[in-house]
Amino acid sequence: IGTAALQGNGAWGLGSASQVPSADYCPRIIPVGTNLALASWVRILDDVSGVTNPVEVLPYMEIAAAWLNRTTGRWTSPAQLTTNGVVDRDPHPVAFGSTVGVVWVQNAAGEVPGDSVNGDRLLFSKWNGTGWDAPQALWSAASGIMGVTFAADGDGEAHVVFAVDVDGNLGTTADRELYEVFTAGGIWQPARRLTNDQVEDTLPTLVAPNGVPVCV
Repeated sequence: IGTAALQGNGAWGLGSASQVPSADYCPRIIPVGTNLALASWVRILDDVSGVTNPVEVLPYMEIAAAWLNRTTGRWTSPAQLTTNGVVDRDPHPVAFGSTVGVVWVQNAAGEVPGDSVNGDRLLFSKWNGTGWDAPQALWSAASGIMGVTFAADGDGEAHVVFAVDVDGNLGTTADRELYEVFTAGGIWQPARRLTNDQVEDTLPTLVAPNGVPVCV
């Protein structure tokens, strides 16, 4: 994971958030407070040089995260949030109220996305101040998650909207609908369905202008 940072009016400085010999990709980063930032990405945890099919790589996909001190420009050593031999993908570092964590999609059977036989789960792991808590399942079904987006509102509550292929059959698209999970008092609530129509609903993006969450 390469980095480029601009300090004041100076030049851009190049660096790296991960210097171990692994395949890292799909990074996302958010500010946390005034001095920190949290990044999360997908890591291929083991040597996959001998695979003969791209599908064989999928169970090696794990979630990693690291903290950046924005004043010193130094990164912590990346932490492994998962080491489980199943598909972990699409990580989103999130911050709401006093809570910081990572949301991602998991499939235990190597499907991307999940299907009607082997569905996806939406997971959340919280930073407890010294390490990462065990993942909490926010949603699961015999369906595939097509995209995830996050925003915090002005009251410090979390909102996650995700597109779901409800019947788990990628050959049909009219059943792709939007779902939401959110917090109340900082506690995750059961997921609710946002759309129920006969057209494809996909590619959600959450924003929160003036602290009011809006999904496009």
